[in-house]
Order: sequence, then structure tokens, then C-alpha cells
Amino acid sequence: MDEIEGLREALQTVGGQLDTGLPDCLPILGYGLLSDNILPAKHLRGAVSNEPVDSPLPLATLLARTLLAFTRDFEREAGLSLAICANILRLADHDKIAIRDLPRLSGVSKEAIAMSVKFLEKTGHAVIEADPGGSRSKILHLTPEGRAARDRYHKLVREIELRWVARYGEQTLLRLYASLERLAGLPNAPAQLLMSGMTLYPDGWRAAVPKPDTLPHQPMVLHRGGFPDGS
Repeated sequence: MDEIEGLREALQTVGGQLDTGLPDCLPILGYGLLSDNILPAKHLRGAVSNEPVDSPLPLATLLARTLLAFTRDFEREAGLSLAICANILRLADHDKIAIRDLPRLSGVSKEAIAMSVKFLEKTGHAVIEADPGGSRSKILHLTPEGRAARDRYHKLVREIELRWVARYGEQTLLRLYASLERLAGLPNAPAQLLMSGMTLYPDGWRAAVPKPDTLPHQPMVLHRGGFPDGS
């Protein structure tokens, strides 16, 4: 409970200053897996609450609004989906990667991977090649545009983080980072605490598929589905 309360307090300082018109849900991805273009089409608005105006926002709302605000900041400047950058381009650290490895390495479903790869190919950020090793697997090979977008992703995320430090205060952001790291795990490390709480309903279909090795770096809630891994 101490971990949750620490996260809530840090998020309240940030989330309480965000646009109240943001929907109380994770980013819903439309064409190009962008988070903004689905909002006008769905006419999404903040949830109507019977709570007093000055009452603390629920933790789920604080998380959702903060994540969506950061995502919109990134996508408006990058012109490319944060979900694609964080879950696909990030993993092509040597400019290429086997497509069959992406679901395991990203924590994203095969369906969402297929949509992302198709979009990257269509926009000239990547080409799909046969495996030179002779296997039936396909290789995602970044073009110069794809490499530039991947490098821009790392740089822009850091720039936005620094802007948020200036906007909301260094101590506030440090508390938020520390809370998230304790719950979700450090970069390149298993999210043990968060993963340990993801017990699946034994009679559900998701319990029949292999448990993921990791969680997505950015949720991929598709406009036609409701799971953060895009399934």
C-alpha cells in the first residue's frame, strides 16, 4: 500500500494540472497507431464524476491522463506513434530484427506487431526482407528514415522529460520516477512487482497463451480491442 500511495501522491501533483477533458483511459490508437486521431472520432471526454471538484482523482485516472498527456506531447512533435517507436523501433538496435522475435521482446501481441510493421513499411521507415540465414522468418530492416525516427525517439523522450521537470518541478518528477521504477522495474530489468500481480483468470482465453516475458514500453490499445498489448 505504501508503494501505491507514493505513486498516487506523485501523480496527483502532475495529473491534477492536466487537461480535465482528457479521457480516463489508456491511449486508444487509431490510424498509424497514433493516440490523438481517435479522440475526435470517438468524441471522448473526461468521465463525469459525482465526487466534489476538489476531491482526489482515482489512481487509474491519474495514470491514464498522465500517460496520454506525455504521449500527445511526443506524437505532436515526432509525427510518429510513440507505441511504434517504443515497442518496435527501439528493439531494432542494429537496424534490423526478426519479426518473429518482436512479440516476445516487446510484450506486444502478434496482431499489433503486424499492424506496426505494415505501417512502417508503408511509410518508408522499414523494409521487410527474407532471413539471410535461410529460415522462413522475415526480417524488419530499418531504412535511413527508420533509423532517424528511432534515434529521434530516444532524444525526444528525454527532451519532453526535461520539459516536464521544468513544468512540474524536479522533486515531483523524481518521486514519480522512483515510484514507477519500484512498481514496474528498472529499464532492461524484469517488472517483477507489477508482473507478479498480473494473475490471469484461469478460465479465460488469455490464461491459455504463454505468459509474457515483459510488458510493453507503451500500451497498444487498438481501436478494435481493449488489451494493452494490442490483442
